Amino acid sequence: MWCLMDTNYGNNRMKWGLWRFRDENWEPRPGFFSWSLITRYTERASTVHPVSSDASDAVAVAFRAPNNGPWTILAVNRRKTARPFTLKGLPPKSRWLPYVYSEKTIPTADRGMIRAGQRAQADSKGNLDGMLPLNSFVLWRQEAGD
Repeated sequence: MWCLMDTNYGNNRMKWGLWRFRDENWEPRPGFFSWSLITRYTERASTVHPVSSDASDAVAVAFRAPNNGPWTILAVNRRKTARPFTLKGLPPKSRWLPYVYSEKTIPTADRGMIRAGQRAQADSKGNLDGMLPLNSFVLWRQEAGD
């Protein structure tokens, strides 16, 4: 992140921070919520693993926590429509908590964090099917013990 909060440079305020300036009550900007997911559910010294996609406007990557810890998968759907997805090669029967960052899920009134969605489970072959919401960032966190 270039700057954590809005910063004045001369007479201009750079409005790229994760939260607004004091005169706006340090209100979180939308990007704060996606960044908070990444920093909360990825761990230092994780290994990085590519995730392939057949769509040029979808990007995904997987992280494995140190010492064979839990996996975290990140995906971005840049389309203005929802799209189906299949994650392959996951541990069979593993359980996953999805965290969806989209225009509909950004917390506003209570400034709470993005909460996990409905638990998903990979099938016996290690495939997980679902839908990526339109214009979204989704993080899946493997539940402990899987």
